[in-house]
Amino acid sequence: MSTLNNEQHKLLNLANKISLFSSVIGAGISAISGQVVYAVVPLSFAIVLLNDSNRRRFEWLQQTRQNYQSAVADVEQHSPELENLKAAYTQPDPMPQKYLTKTHLTPIISKMHQLQHQLKIIELGEIQTLTQQVKEQQELLENLDASTEALHDRTRNWEQWQQQLAEVQQALKIEVFSRTIPPSLVAIPATAKSPYRSQKERVAIFVDDANLYHAASSLGIKIDYTHLLSLLKAKSSVCQVFLYTGVEPTNKKQKSFLSWLRRQGYRIVSKEVVRRADGSKKANLDVELSLDLVNLANSYDTAVLVSGDGDFTFPVKSVQSRGKRVEVVSFGSRTSDALLKVADSYLDLETIIDQIC
Repeated sequence: MSTLNNEQHKLLNLANKISLFSSVIGAGISAISGQVVYAVVPLSFAIVLLNDSNRRRFEWLQQTRQNYQSAVADVEQHSPELENLKAAYTQPDPMPQKYLTKTHLTPIISKMHQLQHQLKIIELGEIQTLTQQVKEQQELLENLDASTEALHDRTRNWEQWQQQLAEVQQALKIEVFSRTIPPSLVAIPATAKSPYRSQKERVAIFVDDANLYHAASSLGIKIDYTHLLSLLKAKSSVCQVFLYTGVEPTNKKQKSFLSWLRRQGYRIVSKEVVRRADGSKKANLDVELSLDLVNLANSYDTAVLVSGDGDFTFPVKSVQSRGKRVEVVSFGSRTSDALLKVADSYLDLETIIDQIC
């Protein structure tokens, strides 16, 4: 079809050219002859215009045909969709749905009420069970608290009994050692002892570290043990220094401090600290100090007891009965009156705080 249109278009163009050419020739002949000038020239132009009009008409028809063919092709392309739309519009409406009425809903609502009632019954039963269990647990806790309190009371009583037993044991040991003094070491009258220490005397210093530390702490004082040792020796030529203290195996700072004390000349007598049930700590070395004070009496002339504890009153009397001098050094406000009465001399550290800090 497209080939035919092209051929027709060519023929029209050829006819248009021939008409134009013939019109031009006719116009020329008419002009030469001068006879038919007014007839031939308008006719020639009319023929030209007619051919041109026919050509334009043909082109418009050809364009219209092409548009028609394109529209037909589009319709054929969308034909399935049109068929579906047509089927959708021509399909009859479905049957209307049936709605639930009160007659249908009544048994359902009744069943829901029954289920809610049963659920409330179950919840109430569970609440009662849980309440009973809570009461039982509370009773068990109350019984446990009572048992714990009774156990604490027994523990406190046991600690008191242990302390009393330790005091009795200490008194018995001191009594035993006092009775084992050789007969040759009889008591020397007090008038035979000088109240002052000479440089040639052998001196033994016994430091009750726990008593000294707590007394100083209560007064807000920190003792310099180097200055204290220099003061206690008092230029004595022969001197032994014993320091009795409790130790904590895991306390590295304390271990370092005790090592430093050893380098300064202290001999450390220690016992591991015992932690009590109430959280307090204690390491009682009164027995060890008392025994050393009595047993070492032959190795010294003067004993310097650095403590204000009245428990040392009896051991002091024991070594005094052997002719030994006993000097007591402590903080006066923290010293037993009984110990002050038996001391051959006494030094109150509160009067020389500037020399020991």
